[in-house]
Amino acid sequence: MLDRGRFSGLDICDQYELDEEELAEQWVAFSASHLGWHNKVDEDILARMVAEMEREKNKAKSIAKPRVSSQAKSNLSASIPSGYVTPQRAKPVSRISSEHDSTLADFSPASYSPAIFTPSGKKSASENSGKIVSEFGSSNEATWKASNVRRVSVESLATGSGVLTSQYKHMFEPAHLTRAILSDRIDFLGEQLRKQNDLPEFSSLEEQHADDAVFVGRISCCAEDLKLTANSVVITSASDKDAETPLNLQKVENYSHFTGQVVALLAHRAGGKLVPSKVFTDVGLKPSENPLSFDFSTGPMEIVVAAGPYTYSDALTYEPLQALTKYIIENKPHLVILCGPFVDSHQQHVQDSMMEGSYEQFFMRLLIDALGPLAGQHTRIVVVASSRDAHHLPIYPSPPYNLSAADKKALPDNVTLVSDPCLLDVGGLIIGVTSTDILKHIGPCEISSQSSDRLGRLANHLLQQACFYPLHPAQTSIALEAWEKYAQMPVKPHVLVLPSDLRFFIKNVDGSLVVNPERLAKGVGGGTFARLELTKPAEDKPFPENVRAQIVKI
Repeated sequence: MLDRGRFSGLDICDQYELDEEELAEQWVAFSASHLGWHNKVDEDILARMVAEMEREKNKAKSIAKPRVSSQAKSNLSASIPSGYVTPQRAKPVSRISSEHDSTLADFSPASYSPAIFTPSGKKSASENSGKIVSEFGSSNEATWKASNVRRVSVESLATGSGVLTSQYKHMFEPAHLTRAILSDRIDFLGEQLRKQNDLPEFSSLEEQHADDAVFVGRISCCAEDLKLTANSVVITSASDKDAETPLNLQKVENYSHFTGQVVALLAHRAGGKLVPSKVFTDVGLKPSENPLSFDFSTGPMEIVVAAGPYTYSDALTYEPLQALTKYIIENKPHLVILCGPFVDSHQQHVQDSMMEGSYEQFFMRLLIDALGPLAGQHTRIVVVASSRDAHHLPIYPSPPYNLSAADKKALPDNVTLVSDPCLLDVGGLIIGVTSTDILKHIGPCEISSQSSDRLGRLANHLLQQACFYPLHPAQTSIALEAWEKYAQMPVKPHVLVLPSDLRFFIKNVDGSLVVNPERLAKGVGGGTFARLELTKPAEDKPFPENVRAQIVKI
């Protein structure tokens, strides 16, 4: 603790690893709680604040110590792996020895939240662990282990007008701003559709035309229950009037529409409705022209993708996450993408607030303990935020997880925190990721005349509309102004990661490899993760023919 004699705000920042903003927040909290918003600051008052901070620090330390009775330890020891009863925090290491279990033994959520440490009713190791449940490409020659131990470069690309790096204001968007954003979206995508399909200038939906004309607008639903059907589909114009015109799709041979989709129509009017003969939905998203800079001379690029929840629904012991960490240590992939949620707001123990300490404290310790054993390795770890996390903002787009300066220092240097959604450049390989379950959201809001490959069709809507979340109205809390800036898809990604509760898959969708790894934990059982192996592309084989991929049981 600081000497009570003489000290300054800089001394407090150094002692408690605070920056100026965090010190100000400490002062506001202390002043409001103990001084009635007293504004005068002197050494005596600072000393009182430091004493209070020290008490809170000691209290947090005492909470972190497990209070499990000897009888409880005896009852649990027979069924719980040693990795879940060690009360010590995982320590970052620079090298991983062949004895992996000794490193992972420190990973123990029970040590800092013993009140909810109840083992899952499911066996910690699934009898199907390692089983291949889905496959893309020929994996006969795949090793799934990195031979090139150099770190890959990971750069965040703009998902619209920039890269989302911090929290933003939300919750208040006036109706006129919402209308303007949606209208601008119709105008922008409409122009892309016109150029892509060589269409003439658009006619206004408010004007009457005896012959065929080309129109542009947004698909909407006029039914009171908002269920989109062939009888309730309408098109909304970009004008201030928000005019809605019913559609008759009987003459369209193949169609797939959802609410929020921007379309161009070649149509005529009949009986108060527009009767299209052709519908254009694909803006023609172009892939990146930058070549792959990864050195394939010493072997392929190895990637692992997983999505939360990372623990079972009846316990917070995080066995699936520990199993994934062990797999990463053993196989040493070049890149690991971990999509939230980590502290899942849908999990029963989280909903009941049974944790000791805050959600933020639990998340930070979980992150350090789970990723600590990977410190100093060549593996790059990208952590994608999720609005489902109890400690994070429940809004889309979601900024990266907000950590203090001290917490950021505690993370291994090979860990990168990114927003949801995000677009990553990994040595020239463009990877798009959103942890929000857009496939599940868009499915009930779609009507289609096509019955085959529904999952591929749903994923293709994102590519055709050049957007990570093209659905409107949204099925999640969304900030439209931030959505316009940070949820767009300016280039076609080589790999598009779309974690979903819907069944896992790996598909080539219009030249992009779309991967749904599903969830690492499903209910009280283990789930799945994805692994990809990229070989050097051949001139006569377009992407993704140089990719082998599998969905694996954890």
